Amino acid sequence: MTRIDMLYVHDIGRVTHAELHDHHWGALTSGGGFRALQELKAAGDIRGFGLGVNKWEVIRDALEETDLDCCMLAGRYTLLDRGAETFFPLAQRRNVALAIGGVYNSGILAAPKNGRKIFNYADAAPEIVMKVEALRDVCDDYDVPLAAAAIGFPMRHPAVTCVVIGANTPAQVRQNAEWFNTELPQAIWADIDEALNKAQTEVRRTTC
Repeated sequence: MTRIDMLYVHDIGRVTHAELHDHHWGALTSGGGFRALQELKAAGDIRGFGLGVNKWEVIRDALEETDLDCCMLAGRYTLLDRGAETFFPLAQRRNVALAIGGVYNSGILAAPKNGRKIFNYADAAPEIVMKVEALRDVCDDYDVPLAAAAIGFPMRHPAVTCVVIGANTPAQVRQNAEWFNTELPQAIWADIDEALNKAQTEVRRTTC
């Protein structure tokens, strides 16, 4: 390769770096990190740059310092976590393409019904498991895999350019491709929203 298409600054942010955040953020901003990336782009050595992070707030803060071309956001726009949606209008105004990763929320949306339930890198709380089972029931009604809905959900938003799906083996790559190509009826999304709302109401009732 004679150039890099896209360069991501990986896992910048206070959640990752804690007390060292100000140091690393300063290196990117006043320290010249973003300026160096702009120079690489201007010289044609890279086609663009952005961030690869788990928190959309970091992308928002970076846009106050520089222009970004594409950012990978993991786990924050999924069937179970839609927190990033409030950020999408800003990304669209600033022409930031979004690649959505972590669509399975670390595995729970792709795990077998009786498999281990991992949500955001830890054992899933009972209320998360309850929501997943509600989602699975809807998908079963439509005879589609829950994982296929997990892939298809973020692709419905115009701010999203693509999804990035992890795999450890060739078999997982083939399975992901099959799920990606699964046809999802439009009506499923309203039923998913309704099921999640009912599950959330039940969570509130059982925790009061």
